[in-house]
Amino acid sequence: VCSSDLHQFMDSVTEALANPGVTLIEGGTGIGKSFGYVIPLLLAEKSFTIATATRALQQQLLDETMPIARDATQVGGSIGLRMGRDNYLCPRNLESLLSMPAQGMSQHDIDESQRIERWFKETRHGNLWFLNEPALAQSTLRKVTVQDGDCDGRMCIFFQQCPYFLSLQSHSQGVISNHHLLIAEADRTPDDQMARQTSILVIDEAHLLFDRIEDHVRQRLKPACFLELARLLSASFEALDRDDALIKRLSTQCGAMVDVAGEIRAMEQRLRHLAARDFERLQLNLERVEYFQIGRAHV
Repeated sequence: VCSSDLHQFMDSVTEALANPGVTLIEGGTGIGKSFGYVIPLLLAEKSFTIATATRALQQQLLDETMPIARDATQVGGSIGLRMGRDNYLCPRNLESLLSMPAQGMSQHDIDESQRIERWFKETRHGNLWFLNEPALAQSTLRKVTVQDGDCDGRMCIFFQQCPYFLSLQSHSQGVISNHHLLIAEADRTPDDQMARQTSILVIDEAHLLFDRIEDHVRQRLKPACFLELARLLSASFEALDRDDALIKRLSTQCGAMVDVAGEIRAMEQRLRHLAARDFERLQLNLERVEYFQIGRAHV
């Protein structure tokens, strides 16, 4: 659906909300698309998730668009903000940092950590995106956040007060998320559970979503994984109609992908072997040097 003005855009969104399914709506530049989909969402009085392209747009929706839209409609429940794990303070890391400062931390770094602790006690939400301290060093902020691989989840003693997990348990009518988080959650959540999480999903600036998906897959697609994927695709095409020209072409391309992925994996193994052999040679030479030095000392 292509809409040239705000009223037409809003009518298109309202019609889409009344008819379950997937609808793609393109709006003209500067017509106020945010209000065009937020107002119908509030009037529908159903749970919804909005995924924007950036965190700045998330904040703009929450702080500027939502208040005006709710005043205009006089409806709508609470609205939650959901960001990636590394945007939230980790209580475990903060306590560890304050109780046993990292080696090389200056007094300024320690003061910054204590300032973050005071802010967390006052706000409790722990979303560092709203920490109005532009002078804080990024190195300090990184010390009080946590990445996926370092998080203990439910096994952590701070799980019940963790800002990130509390944000996931929010029972708001609406949630404002972003493309990166939406893709990551879809990647690790079963389809049926994903469908139960929200009634309506709005993807704002959807033309950027495909680039985000490519970035997400590129980070995870290592040679071994790529080889397995190529083999699965090749086997799938083998089971289809081999007389179809498109199927033939795709099957040939998948076969070529398997060959290339196999070559990459073999090259990776050879390089690993060469690196191990060079390390052994270096270790042997160092032992010879050490033996020579000991011999000289005895002389």
